[in-house]
Amino acid sequence: MGKWFGTEVSAANKKQVWAPTGFARGFCVLSDYAGVQYECSGLCNNKAESGIRWDDRAIGIKWPTRSPLLSDKDRRAQTLTEWLNSPSSEHFKH
Repeated sequence: MGKWFGTEVSAANKKQVWAPTGFARGFCVLSDYAGVQYECSGLCNNKAESGIRWDDRAIGIKWPTRSPLLSDKDRRAQTLTEWLNSPSSEHFKH
């Protein structure tokens, strides 16, 4: 828990990433435009959506930028520890 993996995917290298149920996902677009296809294993429920801070020091993700443009949702995200202690995390236990 609290570990991360990163890779660069592009039209040129044709890589894909699979994150199994229960794994958080994050994207960082390095160009002016990107198309992302995102598939889920269950129904989308935006009322149950949450987020983990992109810069949570406990996880230590090495993002390719230090000053990303973030959505309001990403700006308000909690740390992994805060999320694990919240009722939202109960929906993701297996």
